[in-house]
Amino acid sequence: MIGFSIMMWFASFVILMVAISLLRGNISAIHGKVFEETEDKAGYGKQLGKMCVLICFGLCISGMVAFFIKGSMAIVYALIILLVTIVISAVWCIFIQRKYKNMIINNGLFLCIVSPIIKYVKETLNVSFFMLRYV
Repeated sequence: MIGFSIMMWFASFVILMVAISLLRGNISAIHGKVFEETEDKAGYGKQLGKMCVLICFGLCISGMVAFFIKGSMAIVYALIILLVTIVISAVWCIFIQRKYKNMIINNGLFLCIVSPIIKYVKETLNVSFFMLRYV
């Protein structure tokens, strides 16, 4: 578990440096259709920087959980934290893009993509916990 923890802490540090850069207003590395068409480029960069801070903390907490919890369930807890971080940051990213560019993804398409993923993850986690309980 030490290897996983070190890898998560390193990735967390790199993303933290990106977040600090974005929050300070360095937006030269951002590209894409939404960024090019928005008028408030600095605001868009700051919002992405806040999302990067969330990802940074999620990775760091996942690494700490994997390091400090002993036993076979440590990796399961760490992966659940990573999954929650990914889902929250993906939804936040969609809201950021919708705020700065209307109608990138309409609500029907969003629900068609996200709801099956959430249902699959929920079913997978229930099966995983059920199987781990009897091992």
